Amino acid sequence: MTTPLLTWYDEQKRPLPWRMNPSPYAVMVSEAMLQQTQVATVIPYFNRFMAQYPSVTDLAAAELETVLKSWEGLGYYRRARHLHACARAIVAIGAFPTQAVEWQQLPGIGAYSSAAIASIAFGQPIACVDGNVTRVIARHYLVRDDVSKSKGKARIQSLASEFLHMDRPGDHNQAMMELGARVCLPSQPKCDQCPIAKSCVTHIEGVNPINLPHKTARTKVRSQQLHALLVIKDDRFMIARRRAGLLLGGLWELPVTERVPATSKRITAVKHRFTHIQALYHLHLVEHYEVEADVYDQIQWVRSDDQGYPFTKVYYLQKPFIEQTLNNYDMLVR
Repeated sequence: MTTPLLTWYDEQKRPLPWRMNPSPYAVMVSEAMLQQTQVATVIPYFNRFMAQYPSVTDLAAAELETVLKSWEGLGYYRRARHLHACARAIVAIGAFPTQAVEWQQLPGIGAYSSAAIASIAFGQPIACVDGNVTRVIARHYLVRDDVSKSKGKARIQSLASEFLHMDRPGDHNQAMMELGARVCLPSQPKCDQCPIAKSCVTHIEGVNPINLPHKTARTKVRSQQLHALLVIKDDRFMIARRRAGLLLGGLWELPVTERVPATSKRITAVKHRFTHIQALYHLHLVEHYEVEADVYDQIQWVRSDDQGYPFTKVYYLQKPFIEQTLNNYDMLVR
């Protein structure tokens, strides 16, 4: 069954930059970026990142804040922090691990990433399972278990391992991911274009593939009201860096609090969606504010054109209103 899959992959695979030179470092960087981010979004970030940090040694030598700035816009910044820590660990060891179990000892490397890197960069015969692969396997073998539960996950991993092409494990894993991303789509699968449709149990038995895989409903999104504070001094305003370990740790933003300041002038509000939070940030002009020490570890006074800091995405949503307020500050405080 794997032969038609690999034949299709050899003919149809996308010329992605990390496939052109599948070095352990390039694969490590690409896998970090591709977590929860679409390929089209990753490509320009990957190319810029590799140009800025062409080797694991270069990445390890860089300051974390510089790396976060390079990551700016990709989101899920914990990936960047883990990637940086991983590079430093590899440099300290003196070599790249070659086995998945060894990769899992490094910061931020889980079962999927370790299997992907070990199979693609080192040819270890181990199946990697992400959302795309889960969907392909669940449909191909008509798996009715809940794939969000332990039993379902184990079943998918077992079948993926049985299906693995032992001579070309890296290409096989990429072919499975490619198939899930381009053919075996969640809501509009292209079964007529699938290279393994002839052996697909779901297809053979006439089951609607969009009903698979089965999984528990996602956690409901909750709403949160927050207040961002614009404190102006001369022609500069205050920004604060969030402490490491917190959400968006290491990034800079206007100071944020959950309480409305007693004396403030509301300017506007912007929305931003996190994974399980729909946040509404009210922007206030205030004369003075002492940042919360348990949230922020440093403050700076900057101009609106200062770009040397890794900012949160919310900051960029607020930036036009910040600039407008700076331009009209004298009138606003009268």
